Amino acid sequence: MEEADRLYARDAEPLDAWCAFQRDRVFVAPALALADAQVEGGGRAFVYRFDWTMPWAGKRFGAFHGLELPFVFGNLGKGPLAGLGLLPKARRLSRRMGRVWANFARSGDPGESWPQHEVGSPQLFAFSDRPSVVRRVDGAAMRYQALLAAQLEAHEEGSGVR
Repeated sequence: MEEADRLYARDAEPLDAWCAFQRDRVFVAPALALADAQVEGGGRAFVYRFDWTMPWAGKRFGAFHGLELPFVFGNLGKGPLAGLGLLPKARRLSRRMGRVWANFARSGDPGESWPQHEVGSPQLFAFSDRPSVVRRVDGAAMRYQALLAAQLEAHEEGSGVR
């Protein structure tokens, strides 16, 4: 638990630390493990993070799971988030994301200076008001997440849980 405190609780409110831990456990660590496996198997992978936040939600809430989908498919004016289509920054980001995904579908390369994933690389592409290449999460946090996953798997194997 001391390791978790060191990695997640520094300068954070308890809820923020818990959310960061769960984000890494549920989304980041598995996505990076999948990208690593793809590369180790001889394939290519491109990792991204969606950082765009709704102006009315404030920075505290950030982007939630699945928020990028209307951006990728250009559906900002439909569904429960239809108001996004009224925001010029959202429309610009949606056009860019659609272009990147179409590039990837056509050629296997998204372009946009999006680096190809390398095992152990600290870089990914972040989609936001100003899309850019950024460092990914802390390597120590990912090692901690891998350790927890291995411990859970060992526990499940020992208890007969499948």
